Amino acid sequence: MKTLYCLYIFGASVFLSSNLLASFEQKATGVSHIGLSLAGIASLSGDFQSFINPSLIGTDGKSISLFYKNHFGIKDLNQISLHGQFSIQSWPVGLGVSRFGNKLYAETQLTLASSYAIDEDVIVGASSSIYFLEIKNYSNDWTFGFSLAILYTINSSINIAAVINNLNEPEIGSAKEALPVSGTIGIMYSPLRDIELLFDVYKEDLFDFEYRVGARINVINSINILFGFREEINSFSTGLEYITDGYSIKYGVDIHPVLNVSHALGFSYAF
Repeated sequence: MKTLYCLYIFGASVFLSSNLLASFEQKATGVSHIGLSLAGIASLSGDFQSFINPSLIGTDGKSISLFYKNHFGIKDLNQISLHGQFSIQSWPVGLGVSRFGNKLYAETQLTLASSYAIDEDVIVGASSSIYFLEIKNYSNDWTFGFSLAILYTINSSINIAAVINNLNEPEIGSAKEALPVSGTIGIMYSPLRDIELLFDVYKEDLFDFEYRVGARINVINSINILFGFREEINSFSTGLEYITDGYSIKYGVDIHPVLNVSHALGFSYAF
């Protein structure tokens, strides 16, 4: 545990040596996102859509969600996210904030998103994010990113979605470190009412394609089981969702092949 913590601090120091470099690499936001190994941009059953797929804002009504994750069992290396989904004069709006890190190094993302239904089968969405980087005893900085998304409903059993993140190629710090520009294409297939099968292809600039698969299975009335796999790092994940009377409580586990297990908790209320 202490060794991992020291490695993390060393990694942060490497960032610092280049005049405030930062990655802001994609992280799971929400327990559902973790339990499905980051698959599911075409699923209508997720939350935190401002971060994941802004074209889904408004498809599941108004809600507020809270999420907590400890990364790899490292003390104080946590992620906390809060997300709200509501409407302004019938216009769907999502607003979220997510913070990752500890007292030495922290990344904060503030995101505003909305969507527009072109017709009953096609919804487009957009989000704007402000990224803040804070490093103790060094300078802080911020930058702005813009993302686009689309959801196409083929029929009641099949959805296709696509998301492009940081379309404007944002940079941060005096070193002008580029934040990741990425694209994802996903499909959701529901062979039965109680089963969702998910497959996403993710591509980040300068890196190879990553394939992500997930499944959501309703086992007993209000209880869903989640499974997921990420091909690039060979990691598995699972989770539980308990949903009743507008409330949902979720627990997820991400199993990394080298690092320790990560645990996550989530709570949502739909109104």
